[in-house]
Amino acid sequence: MNHLTELFLERRSYDESFLRDLDNPSHLLLKDVDVLAAKLFTIHEDQNKIVVLSDFDMDGIMSGVIGYAGLAELGFNVGLYLPDPSLGYGFDEQYIDKLLSMYPDAKAILTCDVGITAFAGAEYAKSLGLSVFITDHHQVGEVLPKADVIINPTREDEDYSLQGICGAYVLYQCLDYYAGRYGTYFDKEQISRLRVFAGIGTVSDSMPMLYENRSLVRDALSICRYLYADGTDSVVNRLPGTDVYRRAFKGLYNLLEFFTTLGKISDVRRLDEDFFGFYLAPMFNSIKRMDGDMELAFHVFFGSEPEKAIGELYALNEQRKQAVLDALDEILSSSAPMSPFVYISSAKSGLLGLLATRLMEESGVPTLVLKINEDGSYSGSGRSPSWYPFLTQTLNQNLWAAGHEHAFGCGFNDLSAVMDYQSFIADDMDKALQAYQKLIDDGLIVRDSIDLVISTMGDGDTLVDIPSFSGFLRDLQLLRPFGPSFEGPKLKVRFRVKHGDWSLLGADKKHVKIRLAQGFEVLAFNQSDFYLNLDESSSDIVECYGTLSVNVWNDVRTIQFLGELKKVGVFS
Repeated sequence: MNHLTELFLERRSYDESFLRDLDNPSHLLLKDVDVLAAKLFTIHEDQNKIVVLSDFDMDGIMSGVIGYAGLAELGFNVGLYLPDPSLGYGFDEQYIDKLLSMYPDAKAILTCDVGITAFAGAEYAKSLGLSVFITDHHQVGEVLPKADVIINPTREDEDYSLQGICGAYVLYQCLDYYAGRYGTYFDKEQISRLRVFAGIGTVSDSMPMLYENRSLVRDALSICRYLYADGTDSVVNRLPGTDVYRRAFKGLYNLLEFFTTLGKISDVRRLDEDFFGFYLAPMFNSIKRMDGDMELAFHVFFGSEPEKAIGELYALNEQRKQAVLDALDEILSSSAPMSPFVYISSAKSGLLGLLATRLMEESGVPTLVLKINEDGSYSGSGRSPSWYPFLTQTLNQNLWAAGHEHAFGCGFNDLSAVMDYQSFIADDMDKALQAYQKLIDDGLIVRDSIDLVISTMGDGDTLVDIPSFSGFLRDLQLLRPFGPSFEGPKLKVRFRVKHGDWSLLGADKKHVKIRLAQGFEVLAFNQSDFYLNLDESSSDIVECYGTLSVNVWNDVRTIQFLGELKKVGVFS
């Protein structure tokens, strides 16, 4: 084992026993999955119409793909209802009326990644004679909707040990059980292949990278590599199944082809979970963030022109990136009397969560970004660091919040309520931080500090050592996948300004490249301002926080460091 790997594991207190337990994928059956399967079997036998209703984020989209393709493959009379981000999370009477106008013969609704707070919608659907099956993973309240069956790992009576599984994986487990109980061996194999979409949903929804989630993500990556093994669509064209089922995988193949053409995938054999989190999820989530049409997302998998849909999605995401930068500049240049806990923004509602993430990463405290509504109320999104479970801590406060402990939507009735919250959070955060023992999830250690320091000045864990870096990266491949609760190593490169050969990259010269000893390159995107304010001959100390990576260009493999530059000291 590489000495840097040993040091990383030692500082995380990760021993062989811990790593072995971490990869144990065994788990119980979700409660009432058998009940749902029995009810689905009756619907299947009667060939009654069942409509899949999903959420509008990436996890919801992946859930919709699993539900629609899976039920079609199992022989159901199934329809897909596209969610509308403008109507907000969940579904209500308006949703049900629109669904029935599209599918007037519907007899049942199967939700995926949504529904646990849809009290009015579920009750209304039931009053119209519809069966309502809710599969979700969002936090449940004390009261549950009036549905025929509810599958949710966060139910109070649930024995499923890992509550942090995504909505797509909840639905996948339901269909997998159905195929095993009522289907053929062929059905079981076909449904099993759909776990690729559950793996994408797991990474996209920032689920803890523990236990069964780890094997699920590994399987998803293996299926992607298989589909694109020879760089052609020959594998996906040979897949058996219904047209709907096969289209789902052709859509996934087209995505891999698109990002390979862009140069984002240099070698499919080295595809890892970052592809799901850094490329796929932001692109699909741009629809809800930019008030787009959800048809675009599902056309990738079930439409007649999937390649065109992918191109339009990519362009929309590029617009989203610029919109976030503009909104962030607006926030930082305006007065923010309630910072760092609350910021007010005029940005699109879908961008508020991204802004909260950026601001929280800078301050390290729970951060809300809100907009002012016409009636004087406030609504928006929030992000909270790992040591502060926001939904639990604010349960009895005068605010509305729903989602996950560390990523959620929120709202206040008026400015007075916002100000009361600001007073509360400042006091409560200090108390929570004092009590924080850096232990979560039954003893998993969470480190907020840097794991390894690379320094050209000899005051770190290692000098620039390309062979050692290569060995370290090979070892990390064996430890993947990384994610929440099992994060990849946090690294820092430390050097003097004059020790680097500085240059700007990109057509617009917004990116910075610094070449250090042994040709080791440090890249910092969108930080040209940092470089333009430097004296390249100075002895000032600069640090870059980020990750090591492998870059392959024209079959030449190099080790790079990607991160954010910070000036930390002046030589004296």
